Amino acid sequence: MPRERLAAQVYSISMETLPMTTLFVAGYKELAGKTTICAAVGKQLQALGIRTDYIRVADSADGDSSQNAAFDQDFISRALSPTMSASAADNPPVLPQIGGVEDFVATLKGSSTLPNDGAVTSVTLIELPGALDQSTLPAIMLTVRDLDARIMIVVKYRQKLSAQELVSLIGQNVERVVGVILNGVPRKLFARSSAALLSSFEGAGLNVLAILPEDRVLCGFTIGQMAEELGAEYLCLPEKADVLIENLMLGANAADPAYTYFSPKPNKAVFCRSDRPDIQLAALDTETRCLVLTGLGRYQQSLVYRAEDLGVAVLRVPSDTYSTIMALHGIFQKVKFRQVEKVTRAVGLLSEAGGVARLVQLVLSSGVSPSS
Repeated sequence: MPRERLAAQVYSISMETLPMTTLFVAGYKELAGKTTICAAVGKQLQALGIRTDYIRVADSADGDSSQNAAFDQDFISRALSPTMSASAADNPPVLPQIGGVEDFVATLKGSSTLPNDGAVTSVTLIELPGALDQSTLPAIMLTVRDLDARIMIVVKYRQKLSAQELVSLIGQNVERVVGVILNGVPRKLFARSSAALLSSFEGAGLNVLAILPEDRVLCGFTIGQMAEELGAEYLCLPEKADVLIENLMLGANAADPAYTYFSPKPNKAVFCRSDRPDIQLAALDTETRCLVLTGLGRYQQSLVYRAEDLGVAVLRVPSDTYSTIMALHGIFQKVKFRQVEKVTRAVGLLSEAGGVARLVQLVLSSGVSPSS
């Protein structure tokens, strides 16, 4: 959506007079897509000339949680630069346990990442860790109220998704919820499910900011992540580790010619027995980003040279093709939103859904009703 069109949708807002707004971003259930939404919302707010800052909260000061929070902080800070303060990347705030809210609020209020100039239109997005549940809700809502903030909830689609279960969880705190973004609706169900989801959530008193489809780019993982998960050896181009894989294909015998079989799927990794150069060459003639040679059979070095010339990474694993594919099953639980390609795609999806226009209406303007 062009900036002019997006700005027209928030026609009654005077950008020069709006105050700073703090918006917490929570996920309902694990892997809801909070970081994705923060990046997309931040980029679109910036396109409207609204200063946007980002804070990633860790749920503990030590271990993987703190490290992941720091990585997310650094990536989103760079994605939203140059407005971002670098200070938060070194020490992402830690989510308080119940009873420790006062210190957390004081930390946020004293942070250079939080603008305190009411004359400048700005939004601070604060991404919360984990999933919104009964154990985290009390501390979160105390903090939200203390900062006079609002909270946006990212809801991952699943079968039999019900708005009532979320409303029951947040209870009287619903007045602090600016809205929800429904994420990851399967494309084959999107047309049929969108109207039902909209009716369910808005009927329960929750504003639906956007409904986003499931997307292969956002679900993708890098060649490096795949190589690590499989314990694979690079035969060429280890520097392609950050390249994103969107599709997986088996290099198996098929009724159709190999080129016809491979060509419909772009940006893919092809898994094929090491001793099948005919299938491997057919895959290289299509939009392949990585070849994974499986088994202990001999591979042709000339094929590796050909792949290198085409910029296609080649990995090798000793396991057979079926076992190799099955070994990748757990990687989807580890996928992180830390690729520029994913930022671009997320911004496009949110733009198509018009989510930011309504968010600006609901959060930044008391004079625009949610239904306008």
